[in-house]
Amino acid sequence: MEVIEEIVADASNYEMKKRPIDVASNHDAYLYGGKKPMKVVYVAGPYRAEKEWFIKKNIDNAEKASIEVWRNGGVVICPHKNSAFLGGACDEHNFLVGGLELLKRSDAIYVISTYNEDTGVISEGTLEEIKLAEQLNYPIFYEMDKLIEWLKE
Repeated sequence: MEVIEEIVADASNYEMKKRPIDVASNHDAYLYGGKKPMKVVYVAGPYRAEKEWFIKKNIDNAEKASIEVWRNGGVVICPHKNSAFLGGACDEHNFLVGGLELLKRSDAIYVISTYNEDTGVISEGTLEEIKLAEQLNYPIFYEMDKLIEWLKE
């Protein structure tokens, strides 16, 4: 039997205490507090733009969607926040491929928009994310209220 020590916060005296947990017999309870695992949602939408203000606006839009997912019991992967203003730190391709890798580890995708206001064209990156989600048979949401219903199932 594998036993690990779980750290438990004791609010009465602000000390951390350890207690043993039998991982084999309590795996789900240990990992998920006896509840179903939280659903992971990937937030997709335009990021790149020619003007910095539009990049910030795209990040802000993704952040707003992310907050709604968190507030409704989901876990968010938001590539906009993950690589915000890191352009030039490495090859742009790394961010795009890395985002697709994160999408593969999600349960669903929420699409903010496919339209890039700055350039006036459809975001190719977002279309690639949607295409991958379709190949993976992931739920694809374009409306927040439908995503929230799914999160609560």
